[in-house]
Amino acid sequence: MKLSGAILDSGPSPFSFLSYLPRLGALGLRLRPNRHFLPVANFTVNVTSEGLSFSTALDLARDVQSDCRENWDKYAARFYCPQEHASLDRRRYPLLFLYSRKDWMVPTGFIDGIVALQTDLGRKVDSHDFNESMHCAHLKTFPQTYEQQVRSFLAAL
Repeated sequence: MKLSGAILDSGPSPFSFLSYLPRLGALGLRLRPNRHFLPVANFTVNVTSEGLSFSTALDLARDVQSDCRENWDKYAARFYCPQEHASLDRRRYPLLFLYSRKDWMVPTGFIDGIVALQTDLGRKVDSHDFNESMHCAHLKTFPQTYEQQVRSFLAAL
């Protein structure tokens, strides 16, 4: 199968708490994933985006923490590391990043760092900042703009 392009909506996530520091930018690409990131992210998304109660979200986060504790070391060598992948990926197909500055799950500086790195490597990279939509809610919040960005990207392939 030949890949012609990739659209990334609200991601990739840095999997590291330090990547959330203001203006870290491309430096965040060098940080390794943290085994505690997923349970905390799971909890916050379930409370803020999914509207689950604090206790239900905490129970789910504990399940994720248990899975991470059990499997992290066993599968660490095969763990998908978005920042490492972004800095090593030399393929030529174009990328479209759809993100929002209001999305606290994926820091804008992290996405900007990936965009800059891949552009410097000679890859065609498009991006659109929706500014006001939450994590994974760009299509729901701005359907016309989202569709226009995707159609434009696909037409250029």
